[in-house]
Amino acid sequence: MAIREVPIIFSAPMVEAILEGRKTQTRRVLHPQPNIILGQYPDGTIETNLIFRRGDQRIHPRYQVGDRLWVKETWNDDWCDHVIYKADGGSAKAAGYATEPKWKSGRFMFKKHARIWLEVTAVRAEQITSITTADAIAEGVIAPADCPSDGTWAPTLCFAELWDSIHGKTHPWSENCWVWAYTFKRIEARP
Repeated sequence: MAIREVPIIFSAPMVEAILEGRKTQTRRVLHPQPNIILGQYPDGTIETNLIFRRGDQRIHPRYQVGDRLWVKETWNDDWCDHVIYKADGGSAKAAGYATEPKWKSGRFMFKKHARIWLEVTAVRAEQITSITTADAIAEGVIAPADCPSDGTWAPTLCFAELWDSIHGKTHPWSENCWVWAYTFKRIEARP
């Protein structure tokens, strides 16, 4: 079977976390939302009781173990024949340019401009509030600036806040929706 190369979009803060080696997991809302999962298989697929499906009752994850993902991120390619990325921070003016770039959404990024490649190493379905402390840390959350001086903080609460800032209008934390939990590792760019 050929290795699939599939795009995945990340926000600038999540790209920063990947580049810093803090982010090795991502969770994406499962569509359609099942009310119960009857079984989960080694390839990440799940069996559900969705009534409208006929025959195969399995729901397949978008990304599968072994897939190579090229990261789509906020970018611009109008700068002296090279690509710049919002996650790199800095200032175009400080670098000597007259203006700051007009950032392009990662949705419109081409594969040839991708600088980050990931390989999916595990997939599972779970309800969002099932996230563990270790998984929240693997999602790239960091201790807030107002963290107690004794170093205690709750990564799952930080992740819950992050989740609601992204998905709060459609799939709030309190709804406890089903998600695909993808674990990945960074790999060299495609040749």
